[in-house]
Amino acid sequence: MAGLKTAHFSPVILNVDHNGEARATKTQTLQSAGFAVFESGTGREAMALLQQQKIDLILLDMQLPDMSGFDVCRSIKQNPATSSVLVLQTAETLMDSGDRVRGLEIGADNFLVGPIGPLELIANVRALLRLREAQHALHENEERFQQMAENIGDVFWIFDPKKPQLFYISPAYEKLWEKSSARLYDDLNAWLDNVHPHDRRRVERAYRRLLNYRDYEEEFRLCLPGGRERWIHDRGFKIPDGNGHNYRIARISQDITASKAAALALHEATLRKDEFLATLAHELRNPLAPMRTAVDLMRLAEAGDIVSSEVVVEAREIISRHINHLVRLVDDLLDVSRITQGKLSLQKRVVELQPIIDIAVESTEPYIRERNHQLIVKLPDKPLWINGDSVRLAQVIGNLLHNAAKYTAPGGKIEVTVDCEEHGLTIEVSDNGIGIAPDSIDSIFNLFTQAQRLHSRAPEGLGVGLSLVKRLVELHDGTVKATSAGPGTGSKFTIELPIECGPLEDQSSQHSAEKTERVEQLRILLVDDAVDAANMMCMVLKNFGHDVHVAHDGASALLIAPEIDPHVILMDIGLPGMDGYGVAREMMKIPALQNTTLVALTGYGQEKDREKAFASGFSHHFIKPVEIHDLNNFLKRVEVF
Repeated sequence: MAGLKTAHFSPVILNVDHNGEARATKTQTLQSAGFAVFESGTGREAMALLQQQKIDLILLDMQLPDMSGFDVCRSIKQNPATSSVLVLQTAETLMDSGDRVRGLEIGADNFLVGPIGPLELIANVRALLRLREAQHALHENEERFQQMAENIGDVFWIFDPKKPQLFYISPAYEKLWEKSSARLYDDLNAWLDNVHPHDRRRVERAYRRLLNYRDYEEEFRLCLPGGRERWIHDRGFKIPDGNGHNYRIARISQDITASKAAALALHEATLRKDEFLATLAHELRNPLAPMRTAVDLMRLAEAGDIVSSEVVVEAREIISRHINHLVRLVDDLLDVSRITQGKLSLQKRVVELQPIIDIAVESTEPYIRERNHQLIVKLPDKPLWINGDSVRLAQVIGNLLHNAAKYTAPGGKIEVTVDCEEHGLTIEVSDNGIGIAPDSIDSIFNLFTQAQRLHSRAPEGLGVGLSLVKRLVELHDGTVKATSAGPGTGSKFTIELPIECGPLEDQSSQHSAEKTERVEQLRILLVDDAVDAANMMCMVLKNFGHDVHVAHDGASALLIAPEIDPHVILMDIGLPGMDGYGVAREMMKIPALQNTTLVALTGYGQEKDREKAFASGFSHHFIKPVEIHDLNNFLKRVEVF
């Protein structure tokens, strides 16, 4: 036995022949072609070498001294460790066809009969090695395809449309169709049984076109157990053979249920947005009409065309009422935005419930009285305490009362009922108004959603009030739900909140720390680029007895401030050129203004705006339009140094 070491990438051949001269000739021929060659003169020696070396091909003579070439071939092919070794059988003399058939049946890959020329030997060896390489590549591709097909959620199909016969379907079919794929091998069209009846005819027509090698791409629903549905995106592709003739079809079925749900949600959100924008335009325009009429009446009174003082008073009340309505709209939108972004912080403490109810009733009573409703409030005899933000809880109950008054015909009845149980308390706000349609109950608390109204009523509100109620209640670890027997039967909103045993501290002691109000005349610098707004505010402040100076931009304010040494600077943020934040930072550098109180008076009301204002040097932050009463009370408490 002789061996030859070679590079790891060279094919390795085992040359087995009992004839030493013939074996040497074949070895020399194979080595000249670049092959690494091991030699053996017996069958047993060859079998031992196969266990020791990695052999790609064995050149096996049929006549060996210890065993026949047939037995050696059979042993090689039956052993899993060596079955992939190529066997090229050789014989010195012509063999009958029976021996050839026998050799091929036991696994030989080819036969060569002597005399064998060098070129013929090399060509046959190379052909067998190329064939094995192609087989390995095909096997690897099949394994990769199967791994890919079996590890993704899409269903892969390969079938012959003419027979018809299914060749392969991935395991994802049983997950998507929720049934066994075994029946498909007998009935290729069995998958259609699960297609939704409304989609089946369309899908069947398209599928018939696919069976004729036509383009195919469809979306349809599958009917699943329990009444569930699943959306499928289905595509089919032609597979041509080597001559370009179509002979197979590949198909991919993809679960698109999630994307369909997302698209539907986006569509519904777009509709709600469009409805919201239309409603917003309506809600903003509605107050402007009576406000403009009221202004015209006041002009007529000023000109002497109207002498009744009651008309002027009524006009003023109309303007005030509708301004409050606009402020409420903007405040609701800002609150929803803060909650959505997680920027609304609650000032929680143990508070009594009744004062919260009183504040909510007081804030909505004018509107309830205007619509001539009867309001009934039922509270337990004993005090009830909760851990919450009293301002926000009053806002919640006020929103529900306002909603009840708005959707109840004039002369209706509204009730607020509070019950206490061991696990918590419930607050119910009910009315005998227009009610809620059953299909609107689940979505009534969605943002920009409004319940179905009677056709005779124009849309009112932005659809944010109930969403705000729900989110504020949840921030208090509570729940809120709506119930109604349907249109025309009224509605009831029930809030459940945790209950507290009593106050943790004497809240009255907080009032003792309040500063004594001051009534001194203040020098005030008012900075606002909106001329009309600045003039009106200047008139109000002068009416309170203050010395007021006005600047309409930051540069002017920086020039005026050191000259007048103001006690208070009321400044807008959205100024031309340098904004209010920048002006405040510059003022903080001026020694003469170190004791001046900087107050932001702005339409920017987000929490981030407040934080930015305080970081720039402002000590207080008021949101436009400011309540004059609140501003006056603040000015009375300003420390004068």
